Amino acid sequence: DFDIQRWSREWVYGTGMPVYHCSIDVNKLTVRQEDSSSVDQSVNYRVYGKNGQKSDVVLSFKDGARQAEMIPFVISHAVPNIDGRAYGSFVLDEITAAQIRDSWMDHTPVGRMSLLMTLYDNVWRRRISARSFLQWASFAILDERNPLIFESLAEFATEALLMLDEGDKISSTNSLCLEQSLMGIVSDYEFPAQLRLIALRKL
Repeated sequence: DFDIQRWSREWVYGTGMPVYHCSIDVNKLTVRQEDSSSVDQSVNYRVYGKNGQKSDVVLSFKDGARQAEMIPFVISHAVPNIDGRAYGSFVLDEITAAQIRDSWMDHTPVGRMSLLMTLYDNVWRRRISARSFLQWASFAILDERNPLIFESLAEFATEALLMLDEGDKISSTNSLCLEQSLMGIVSDYEFPAQLRLIALRKL
């Protein structure tokens, strides 16, 4: 069972944030944890195969730990923290971020919210581009019906606008895609009223 009191004591009231680095070598998944607070934690990774297979793996960490798991198929990519229980910064590169975005609606609402926070954390830390995140979010919001995720998508996309490089800021296309999506949602009565109101407030 999930111990919320222990989690709060370690991650809300404590200091430091663990950082997770994932690497893949054919069918071997290796995850390294950097953690100055020396707190134990388990992280759930969903591993995808090149032929469509997938497997969920739970890795347990201590300070500075490195965990490896052999997977019974050739790995395409791995998605971190799909159950949203672990706390930390999960390092993504542009390829993995794109794979997460491509399989977005395959995940549960909890998984999507966790992955959205991971994607935005990587934008904020300048690991992946704000432009690619903004372009994706402008279209992903059209398929999202969960109010919390919908509002978070809109909020994070709006914040990503402020993080664009100077060259991207010059182009009106980046902001126009988001604006058009939000305006379309506001005027589309097939969307729930709650989502249309959220979209209106973000315009």
